Parts: sequence; structure tokens; C-alpha cells
Amino acid sequence: MKTFVKIMAAATLALMGGAALAAPLPLPPGYPTLLGVSCGGVHLSSFVTGFDSNGNITGEVYAWTNCGGSGKGGGYHTTTYQSWHSITWTLSKTYTVNNYDTVAPEPLFTATDQYGNFISNVCSGTTNGQPACLADAVIVYVPPPPGGFSYIVPNEFGKTQAQAVADVKAVGLTPYVTYYTYGAAIYPPGTVFNESPSAATQLTAGAQVHLYVFRLAD
Repeated sequence: MKTFVKIMAAATLALMGGAALAAPLPLPPGYPTLLGVSCGGVHLSSFVTGFDSNGNITGEVYAWTNCGGSGKGGGYHTTTYQSWHSITWTLSKTYTVNNYDTVAPEPLFTATDQYGNFISNVCSGTTNGQPACLADAVIVYVPPPPGGFSYIVPNEFGKTQAQAVADVKAVGLTPYVTYYTYGAAIYPPGTVFNESPSAATQLTAGAQVHLYVFRLAD
């Protein structure tokens, strides 16, 4: 099996007995960010609705509050203020809140992306006629940055050309061999005496690694 080194941000939330545990996704402040009014507190429910093309978690947030008081002519009157907003969570647990995109959330929704990140709605009862839910996730890996994961240039100094070529290919990079011919045996013939970029450099997948190989003059 080919081995390769991926530099990636692992956002493991918690581990217990070898299994990752779900954790709630952060909620924006209910007042004034979402509702603009608060009468004894703003109630929030959050829902996940899927993953977008960038690997971020999409969802919806429902906020509401009840305000009461005596109206003209007497009697006690209540007014309910409510709003829906769309929300996008990154797998590093930051978020942005946007105007509602009219996507009706499904309280029983669950999904798993290609990296094993799992999202779900945990619901219990209702609030103001809507399901009382809390979006949660098990985050295993953060998606790679634009351009892909970084691949590490291996140290091939002193290795044979065949071994160095094989090593570079094994880590997901492309070898490019250049020969240098000398009359005296400075290095063992057929061995790598330099490489560019240097060992431990991070490159994107498939990038070229120049291998400089010594050989004796005829």
C-alpha cells in the first residue's frame, strides 16, 4: 500500500472508548442578532440540513419570544415575535447567519460526508409550535483547503535513482530526474545527491520533485 503524509486540521471533538461523541453546534445570540426583541428571553431551535459544496454544514435557526401586557380597553394581550434564519457552520465550529433561504428543515435529518463527519438533529418536544431541536455533529476531519492536502517531499539524499523515484511517487508527487556527469567519483554512481524542493517541503498533489543523480563520465 502506498503511504503518503497528509497535513490536515483534525477537529476531533471528544473520544471515549475509541468512539467520537456528538457535540452541539454553536448558536448565535437570540437577541438582538436574530429577533431584535426579547420579552423574558428568546427561545432558539437549530437544525442541520446538509453539507454544502465547500464541505460546510448548512442549517436553519428558529427564534421566538412572547411579549405580554395590558392593551387599550383592558385585558392582557400577548404578541409573538418569531423569525427563521439560515446558518452555515464550518467544521472548525465557527458560523455565519444569513437571511432565511426558505428551506424547511427535517427534524429527523442526518447525514455523513466523505470524511466521516456526521450531523443530525436532536429533537425533544415542540416550542411555539415548532420542533424543539438542537443541531449537533461528530467532527472527524476538516475538508482539505483549496488545492488539496499538502504532500511532504521525502528525503532521498544518498538513495539510488530507482528507490528515490519510487519514494516520490509513493507520497503522491511526481519525480523528475536530472543527471550530472563528473569524471571523478564524488558520489556513488546512480545515487541522488540533491533534490528540489528540499526534503520536508509541503506541496500539492502531483507536484514535481527534481532529483539530481550523479553518474560518471564515459
